[in-house]
Amino acid sequence: MLRLRMESPTVFEVAVAEPTSYLRCWGPDPDCSKTEYQRGYTMSEMDPETGHFAVDVVLHEPSGPASKWARTAKPGDTIPVMSLGSPGFTVPDDLPAGYLLIGDAAAIPAVNGIIGALPQDI
Repeated sequence: MLRLRMESPTVFEVAVAEPTSYLRCWGPDPDCSKTEYQRGYTMSEMDPETGHFAVDVVLHEPSGPASKWARTAKPGDTIPVMSLGSPGFTVPDDLPAGYLLIGDAAAIPAVNGIIGALPQDI
């Protein structure tokens, strides 16, 4: 997995800085300059004041377009992003006795966000 740190002066005008909030990112296909692909990424390290956030990209083998792009991304690269209004995770007022969180490698950022939002005594 590779963490990409990003910055946008406007992303938090539409995206909420809550656990499991995600963006849709359109990246170039490294094998075809005229094609773009779209992937959803959970945001982490969110700072609405500065517009900074991070996304974690699973580096699959064999590599798909997202893995290839992430491996070659460098400071200053840009990609279009869109928020579809993901509400994020909210800790309920009536806390359960515990949680069972299940996901694949691509779910790790969302699972980490939920764990970070939960009270220590759960």
